[in-house]
Amino acid sequence: MDPNEDSQRDQSGQPGTPGVQQQYATQDGSLDMGCSDFELLKRALLNERMAPDILQYKEELVERVKAGLKRQEGELDGMEGQRDYELVRQVLSYERDRVRFLLKAYLRARLEKIEQYAGELLAACRNLRAAIACCLA
Repeated sequence: MDPNEDSQRDQSGQPGTPGVQQQYATQDGSLDMGCSDFELLKRALLNERMAPDILQYKEELVERVKAGLKRQEGELDGMEGQRDYELVRQVLSYERDRVRFLLKAYLRARLEKIEQYAGELLAACRNLRAAIACCLA
């Protein structure tokens, strides 16, 4: 057993994967243990789709995912034309497409809700203006 192995284990006792699993604070302040950004984005998408109201935007998560996609794009460009890395490049390309699809689905779900509630919000503002005008008149 490697002496450094204990320092690389997470709190559940499983060997840690540096850079893949991280701790993130959730909305209520608790820590999200061992979830990748992909898993957090998948959870945010499901929550957004299932909730009747617009949920709080996951700005930090979206920015981290965008930065990761940009970084992976650079890695893929660096592998361009290298036959030794063609399979790795293809797998990374599929992974990039998968994450990009999930990010677009999350943003699309939010936009659909915003469009759905925009009319209701405008009508509420008009009613409020009319009520204020009546009170001031």
